[in-house]
Amino acid sequence: MVKDFSQSSTNQDDVMAVKNIESAYGLKRHWQGDPCLPWDFPWDGLQCSDSSDSPNIISLDLSYNNLTGTVPEFFADFPLLMVLNLTGNNLTGSVPQTVMERFKYRTLSLGENPNLCLSVSCEGEKKQKRKNKLLVPVLIAILTVTVILILITALAMIIRKFKRRKTKESATKCPKEGSLKPRNSEFSFSDVETITNNFSRPIGRGGFEHVYLGTLEDGTQVVVKRREAINVLNWKERLQIAVDAAHGLGYLHNGCKPPIVHRDMKSSNILLNETLQAKMLLP
Repeated sequence: MVKDFSQSSTNQDDVMAVKNIESAYGLKRHWQGDPCLPWDFPWDGLQCSDSSDSPNIISLDLSYNNLTGTVPEFFADFPLLMVLNLTGNNLTGSVPQTVMERFKYRTLSLGENPNLCLSVSCEGEKKQKRKNKLLVPVLIAILTVTVILILITALAMIIRKFKRRKTKESATKCPKEGSLKPRNSEFSFSDVETITNNFSRPIGRGGFEHVYLGTLEDGTQVVVKRREAINVLNWKERLQIAVDAAHGLGYLHNGCKPPIVHRDMKSSNILLNETLQAKMLLP
């Protein structure tokens, strides 16, 4: 009689899973042939089910093998694996949820892995850390831009204030000969005759008065108006006076730096010389 000692090969899902582990961690073990066969000589660290059909790996011991890296999800690919021992390695990261669920009612040993997170919240903590790493540069950039804008605004305000002060200092400066200083003193008619040397120096005339040049006791030159009856101007003379006055206003607006607004334009402030050429008095 011949007895058949043939044995079925290990479950292919187990074979693929253990091959993936060997490749992922670069294990240097004498893992050759069938993981569970022959029965008396399974691969080192493995225990297999005693089944007449294809045997399954039921225990996997990878403790103290200097494993590094994360815990891969294919540890959950063993159909009947009851014991997984990863103690004493240098694993990092967090344990995948699929592995935790597979070994919920089985034995999973993960001790002595100082950098391995056993909490389900590890993934959320990682995301939060990544978020914080991104948030810090963004906050720094926003703060930097804000400071720059504040400095630019402050500089613009200082420059504007300086320009306004400079404009005030140069206000009413217009290129002209001499300047008139307003006086509030009152003079009698005899005083006026003395100032104008008995009205001997006429310099123009307005609509209803003659204008004379005078000199005060301190040497200040003044203009004196003397109301007199004159002939009515014809339309041509009136038009020419209006044109001369417009030229004067144009000079104040465009020729002076800064421009000057008269604000008291009236006939009494328009003087006429002997040829009826209009001259404008500043208020």
